[in-house]
Amino acid sequence: MKRSVEDAVELINRKGKITDRMEAGQNLIIRAYEPADWEAVCTVFAQAKPDEFKGVLGEEDIIPLDQDEAILKSFHDSAIYVAEKDNRIVGFAGYHSQFISFLFISPHYYRQHIATKLLEHILPMAGNEVSLLVLKSNLPAINLYRKLGFTIAEEFNGKYNESITVTVLRLSKTQAAF
Repeated sequence: MKRSVEDAVELINRKGKITDRMEAGQNLIIRAYEPADWEAVCTVFAQAKPDEFKGVLGEEDIIPLDQDEAILKSFHDSAIYVAEKDNRIVGFAGYHSQFISFLFISPHYYRQHIATKLLEHILPMAGNEVSLLVLKSNLPAINLYRKLGFTIAEEFNGKYNESITVTVLRLSKTQAAF
């Protein structure tokens, strides 16, 4: 069965929204964060954060987004974009200057290329020299970033919640000017 280009991929940029037809006719919409998205973003963060820290600390040590002053400040300083699928926010990403500050996907939507789509959307806006921080133990995230051209620039020990030592990688990517 031969499909038209329109059937295979639908890419529309209207009012800051990017729509990409996903498998089984489901659409993914990437758009700028709006204050009405706050509760859904907090939910995605709460669902995904334990996977980021898997094997490093327990869920009881994770501070919710709306209660973590440092992360909350970073959130408000960042340009945030959300991914909607089936009329539900399923992920979000953000950047500040040339730093990728957020990338969280609801675990129910892992392995559907949503993180890749969000990164592909924000990378051109983030600048030519982009960096991010990721836990050394977060292999799925590291693999994703490497596929997108990020390389390890630095490894160091950091603190989570001012008391828990974690090993962190700073990844960087030089990209062509857009």
